Parts: sequence; structure tokens; C-alpha cells
Amino acid sequence: MATPHTAGLLAYFLSIYPSATFNPTFDESDELISLTSEITQTSLGGIYPVVHAALPPWISAFLPPPESFQLIAPIKTLTPAQLKKIVLALSTPGKLSDLPTKTVNLLIFNNATVA
Repeated sequence: MATPHTAGLLAYFLSIYPSATFNPTFDESDELISLTSEITQTSLGGIYPVVHAALPPWISAFLPPPESFQLIAPIKTLTPAQLKKIVLALSTPGKLSDLPTKTVNLLIFNNATVA
């Protein structure tokens, strides 16, 4: 793999993670389970309702009520080992020709499905 292209691909994966089309999941042993999964929504929970209730009514009137306030789950990050597993899972083997012997023959893919 060409280093600049691979580095760019890794940066691209980090920039779109997590999204509806790229949200890889791993098991307890850090093995890749799937590349796309549902992004879960979670309520802010503990502190927002307390702060909302403590504010003067004229301020809290401008804020969304605690029961409707939703955030995307805390932002996760991918480790270098997880990124490597993703790149290997998305690569296509055996597509390159005229390579030196003992060269890994993998063509990387950016998971793009729409132009």
C-alpha cells in the first residue's frame, strides 16, 4: 500500500466515524464484527434536567425540555489496531500484478458506495 494513500484513507475513516454508513463494531477481544451498525441515541440524563430546573423560568423557556433533549452517544475513537483491521477487511486481495515475491497483494478500498 502506498503510504500517503493509506494515511489519507485512515484520516477519511476517522472523519466519517461514527456515521450511519461507517460505524464499525468490535467484540471484547477487539475483533471486527461489522462495519455498519445503528448509531444509538441517548438522553443527556443526569445533569441537564438538574440545570434546567435550577435556571430561572425565563431562561429555561428558551431551552429544550429535558425529556426531549437527545445527544448522540459519547464520541468514540478508533485505535490504530482497529483501523488496521478495518482497512484489511475492506481490501480486495489478488488484484495487483507484477509485484515482488512475498508482497502482500491487497488493494485498499474506502467503503464508498455512492459517487
